[in-house]
Amino acid sequence: MLQRINLVPQIALAEKIRKRTPVFFIIFIVVICFFIYSRVTLLNYRLTDKEKEINRMGQRIEETDQLQRRIIVLSDRIRNQKKEYSETASRVADMENIAGEKRHFSQILTIISNSLPSSVKCNKIILQDNSGEISGSTLHYQDLPELVRKMKEDSRFRVELRDLDRIKENSLEPFTFKIVFTLKK
Repeated sequence: MLQRINLVPQIALAEKIRKRTPVFFIIFIVVICFFIYSRVTLLNYRLTDKEKEINRMGQRIEETDQLQRRIIVLSDRIRNQKKEYSETASRVADMENIAGEKRHFSQILTIISNSLPSSVKCNKIILQDNSGEISGSTLHYQDLPELVRKMKEDSRFRVELRDLDRIKENSLEPFTFKIVFTLKK
């Protein structure tokens, strides 16, 4: 058997470990520093992202608050406009009623004026819903029955001569009268 002998002096294991320990220690420290640096950088990146997200959320909250204020203002406007609309609608309805009543009363006054003889003078015409009263004077008594007859010709009227007074014989209008009428429905 052949044996080999190494004549080159070998460094002892303890010596090798002592020489290489600082290098391993420095490498270990560099790796730990790199790990800590990368961890800190990653945390800073995450913190920056979270801060940006918080800022965006704050802006969204402000926008939401502005939208809520707008909604409140718009809902107040809508409420006011609905109120104005209902008031306007009621005014329009009232005006339509007035127009209907005006036509109704205009028709009545037209019938009365068409029935009046030339010598009859109306001092007062009172109209209330479905009834009315005519007060006036005339020169000739015979004009009053003619007025009543002409008004009765229209089927809507019920006419009654209530008061008839003679003032003076020498007066320009010696007779005063009051005619009451109601309208049939």
